[in-house]
Amino acid sequence: SWKKYFKKYYNETLVSFFTKKQDANLPYASLLINESQTIKNGTSFFLTQKHNVFTMTVGKTPHFYYPLINNIVQRIFTHLFYTDEGFVLHASAVEYKKKAFVFIGLSGQGKTTIARRAELQYRMPILADNHVFIRMVHNRFFLFPFPFDTIHNRESFHNHLIIRNIYLLSKAKTNKTVFLPVIKKIQLIRNKAQIQIPSFSKSTNTLQKLLFSFVMNVRIEELFFTKEVNLPEIINGTK
Repeated sequence: SWKKYFKKYYNETLVSFFTKKQDANLPYASLLINESQTIKNGTSFFLTQKHNVFTMTVGKTPHFYYPLINNIVQRIFTHLFYTDEGFVLHASAVEYKKKAFVFIGLSGQGKTTIARRAELQYRMPILADNHVFIRMVHNRFFLFPFPFDTIHNRESFHNHLIIRNIYLLSKAKTNKTVFLPVIKKIQLIRNKAQIQIPSFSKSTNTLQKLLFSFVMNVRIEELFFTKEVNLPEIINGTK
């Protein structure tokens, strides 16, 4: 039953697969699910960690634990991403000329709408519609596939893409981009991107330094846009 569960919910996921073999030498992490005779149907569970192996003890009926397990898998993956010079932003992203363009905004501010418009009207493939994984590689920032997104047309997006622009979204009556001072960039990203700050101080300090480097090295602008915004013109800097 657990194997069927994983095939149903994680068959297309880039980081999760079903296995019965315990291996503490995996390069990233593994989640072991043990069925317990004492736990009845429901969402009671126990989760332990030893090195890169997470063990979850649950009952015998998989569907009772969804989306609980999905949430735990995401939290494990996100935690490991933070420890590897990466972080997660609440944002959408599209591809244009083999570069990634990221749109940051709170729910209802248009990040999904503008990404879908970019795909339908300008044939810019959507890379993410809700979360983006960003990681620094050799002092450059790249967008990585988010394995839990709902995008199904990402056949070409299996590798990372360099980030060309970050747009902080604001709906307006005219279309324009505005350059921002460093402090303003950090404030807007924190407010609009809903960054999850780790609770322990070491990771927090690392993330603070990483975000500062991100702000200093990636082009970040505030984008005021209308329903008639011409994204290629905005991206190419003609307006």
